[in-house]
Amino acid sequence: TKSSSISVEVETGSFKSAESKLKSIVKSSGSYLLNENVNAYGSGWKAYYSGTYQIKVDTNKYNDAVAQLKGIGEVKSFNENSEDITATYKNLEIELNAEKQRLERYKKMYEEAQLIADKIQLNDRIFEQETKIKYIEDSLKNIDKRVDYSTIYVTLNEKQPKYANIVFIEFSELVRRLVDSINSLLKLIFTALPYAIAGFVVWLIIKIFKKKKAK
Repeated sequence: TKSSSISVEVETGSFKSAESKLKSIVKSSGSYLLNENVNAYGSGWKAYYSGTYQIKVDTNKYNDAVAQLKGIGEVKSFNENSEDITATYKNLEIELNAEKQRLERYKKMYEEAQLIADKIQLNDRIFEQETKIKYIEDSLKNIDKRVDYSTIYVTLNEKQPKYANIVFIEFSELVRRLVDSINSLLKLIFTALPYAIAGFVVWLIIKIFKKKKAK
């Protein structure tokens, strides 16, 4: 079995056309779109989209589908996983065969039973055995489907508009910053003012002293 995940980025404003290409690939390859989830971010000219998709594709068409999906846009990441489930399949077949043989023994014992209590007990066992066999058969069918179809997970991202994060500053914010600047300036002035006065007084005293000394 094989599965892969592809992350593709497309240009701003081209998400819808890229998504249309994706669905066209799904349809033309006879695949199945199991899940899709598209989210819009922002609004107006700042809007952009992102989507995730789960696709089931015929194993014989898997490689071609992957190549086409990669061509939708710029591939940002690609991961592929392969799993050998041959042993699991064989083990289930062996278990199924053993349970069927056990069921036949219960049916034979039921036909040969004489007591009603034994028949009731064997009937319950037969029902449980048929349920177990049905579960194993369903598991084998699921494995067959996994072998016949591969899973592709696609993430489609639209580039965010270049100027999406640019916003005009509000007038209230400008006023607040102006007030903050004035407050900072006043703090600086009143912090330095005592030193300026003290320096002026010292300078004045020295000047007077020099004048007296000159006389």
